[in-house]
Amino acid sequence: MKMIKEYSQSDITDKSIVETIMSELTTKKFDWSQSIHEHVTGMANITARLKSMGMKVNESFLVQFIMNFLPPEFGQFQVNYNTLKDKWNFQEIKAMLVQKEGRLKKMKNHFIHLTTHEGASFSKVKLGKKTKKEKALMKIRATPRRIRNVSFARK
Repeated sequence: MKMIKEYSQSDITDKSIVETIMSELTTKKFDWSQSIHEHVTGMANITARLKSMGMKVNESFLVQFIMNFLPPEFGQFQVNYNTLKDKWNFQEIKAMLVQKEGRLKKMKNHFIHLTTHEGASFSKVKLGKKTKKEKALMKIRATPRRIRNVSFARK
């Protein structure tokens, strides 16, 4: 009887550990706080812990998990992967992601600062008080135009 209690206690502990590890795997997202290499290796380590607990994690499942939790900057990479007939293994996806990360980091460092000055293209007009003539023109432009029916009588 004591053996059964010990077995069930360790079984409960194992289940809770597996649950914790699974939640860690399913919520892990790449957020640029570490390199993509470290992130992907961390996900592989989590699956290795699950395998040691008796949970089988397929390599293609891991690859799909990695692809699903990439940030929007990797959108084109995901589209390219999804259009290919071939499935990449873990090592291939890791190498491709490291290359893509390098290209994205190079692109992030290039900025273009564009400033324009529109005042040069307009005639210089004082922004003070408007004259009566200018106010009248503004009222005419602002009011909707109505077309009146006019009838002409012939004699």
